[in-house]
Amino acid sequence: MAARLQDSKACLDRQGHSLDLLLLQLEDRSHREPLQMLQDMKDALDRKKNLSVQYPEVALPRALKTVCRVPGQIEILKGFQEDVLPDPTSAYPYLLLYESRQRCYLSYLPESSAPQSKDRFMAYPCAVGQKSFSSGRHYWEVGMNLTGDALWALGVCRDNVSRKDRVPKSPENGFWVVQLSKGKKPLSTVPPAPPVTLMEPPSYMGIFLDFEAGEVSFYSVNDGSHLHTYSQATFPGPLQPFFCLGTPKSGQMVISTVTLWVKG
Repeated sequence: MAARLQDSKACLDRQGHSLDLLLLQLEDRSHREPLQMLQDMKDALDRKKNLSVQYPEVALPRALKTVCRVPGQIEILKGFQEDVLPDPTSAYPYLLLYESRQRCYLSYLPESSAPQSKDRFMAYPCAVGQKSFSSGRHYWEVGMNLTGDALWALGVCRDNVSRKDRVPKSPENGFWVVQLSKGKKPLSTVPPAPPVTLMEPPSYMGIFLDFEAGEVSFYSVNDGSHLHTYSQATFPGPLQPFFCLGTPKSGQMVISTVTLWVKG
């Protein structure tokens, strides 16, 4: 019984989070030109009609993931969407970046004569986004074509994290991420807190950063469910989108028009 009540509380917390997102969108649009504001407000209010509050039950009739899905949540987040692209100069030497529109590779293997950037990750197959964020609200999506041996991490990191040494990807070290090691032991986010474990990762992940609120949230774009939020975080400086694939067997990530994978 206690476990079911705790699940109901988590469900209501997630619904409240979705309503908070709608309020953020309305606040953002209230600062625009009057005509544009009225047009945008109508769109936001139409989405509000799709948000229905679900009351807790003693016995949950369906899986929590289904119960806590809030219609219209991803559409609200898309109002803050950014065109995020990985930075080739930051990419691990064997992390390949392919641009589908230009039909060319953006990264270079170590044996090439291309100069190696001092900002390049050397300890893990990681890269950061070209943009950094020091204020505001930002949302982006990452497609994932993963294998059964997938090992990956997604989220944000400080722009000055250690790129040469192996360090835990935790807030103490400047990382706010969710991680997965399918078929292996779960990767913890904030030791010794329980790990944020995704046994069945979505094929599309949404990441929402609210810098002033100190929040980083993660969503399944597939069904609109809220997966995890870091709250009340203190960001000491600019943040960058963070992408990491652990092994050549992990599969691929797709960020906008760029595909990432690890050379075997």
